[in-house]
Amino acid sequence: MANKWHPSDRRKILRSLKIFHQTGKPQSEIIKSQKELFSENGMESRYKALVFWIYSDPQKLNPRLDARVDQMIETGLFDEIKDLRRRVVEGQVKMPGVELEKYQRGLWQAIGYKEFDPYFAALEEGNKGQDELKKIKEECTEQMKAATRRYAKSQIKWIKNKLVPASLYSKNKDVIIYCLDAGDLASWDTNVKEKAVELTKAFQLDQLLPDPKSLSEIAATMLTPSNEIKE
Repeated sequence: MANKWHPSDRRKILRSLKIFHQTGKPQSEIIKSQKELFSENGMESRYKALVFWIYSDPQKLNPRLDARVDQMIETGLFDEIKDLRRRVVEGQVKMPGVELEKYQRGLWQAIGYKEFDPYFAALEEGNKGQDELKKIKEECTEQMKAATRRYAKSQIKWIKNKLVPASLYSKNKDVIIYCLDAGDLASWDTNVKEKAVELTKAFQLDQLLPDPKSLSEIAATMLTPSNEIKE
């Protein structure tokens, strides 16, 4: 399994090797047995669960994500990054590695820190003009926006390809997932808030719940296992 990961992804490689060391079995073999158990018996949940997936089409979501990054910059992101970099310099915080590895653990994986590293490094060096600094800042901002969009895409992919099938094939239908359409923010109360409250009340009272796919066209599409999202 360790051979599957990119050579620079030490965190995943070490995790695969650790599993082999602890169990005597390759990680790939353990994953295969888990999948076979799931396909035969379904997912067993400790409790009955009601899950809400607040979904928005990427074409509508991505501009919101970009605006969110701009808002984070305006409301103190740079101060947080500066403070963290100061702590590293003063030895209060230690980086977990070097080069690419240092961004693969803990808070260092947070979107924003590594994307703005070139900008703050240029500021600290003090040998760049204002125009060049502005260009670097704009490039780093776009990098953070792109990373945020990629992360959102990976979340959707995981929910669609992992969580949804686990819910649909759970034992006794103990895990129920509803996809609420947040594409139109002007209709948030109608499409998201009110539906979530209504479903939650029915769930708590152990009443009969509607088919999750019946809520909207978006729900019918996103809760259909055959519509697998690929990279």
